[in-house]
Amino acid sequence: MLEKLGFDLFADELLNLDAAGQLTLLSGLEEFREHLGGELTITLLKEIGWGVKVHEMNQPKIVEAIHELRQRRKN
Repeated sequence: MLEKLGFDLFADELLNLDAAGQLTLLSGLEEFREHLGGELTITLLKEIGWGVKVHEMNQPKIVEAIHELRQRRKN
């Protein structure tokens, strides 16, 4: 739906790497977890108006999603 409304769901910055060669998005999540004092807490939308707090993110799935969004932009 967001694509049909004209939103660009991919930004080249999602592929930026840090000094260690890791995606900056992933290292940023780790920095955020450390900032919070040890436990990561991120609110994700389950439905419109219904947020769910999660305490871990599946890094391979994040990378997969980034590449899927990149591919969808090319098509």
